[in-house]
Amino acid sequence: MSVLYITVFVSLCLAGIFVVCFAVEATRRGRSNVERDSLLPLDDSDGRSVESETTTKTNSDQEN
Repeated sequence: MSVLYITVFVSLCLAGIFVVCFAVEATRRGRSNVERDSLLPLDDSDGRSVESETTTKTNSDQEN
């Protein structure tokens, strides 16, 4: 019976950790994003938005 109590206690601890981490990440959403931050070292753009680059490439492809 004590194994059941330990299992429930550990499960509740893990669930609590998840809720706290989720709440922290949800409040950070406006400032930053984990996926975006992890891809920043690969960003070699010159500061222009991706949409304008895509539109320019699409327009130049259509003209040719």
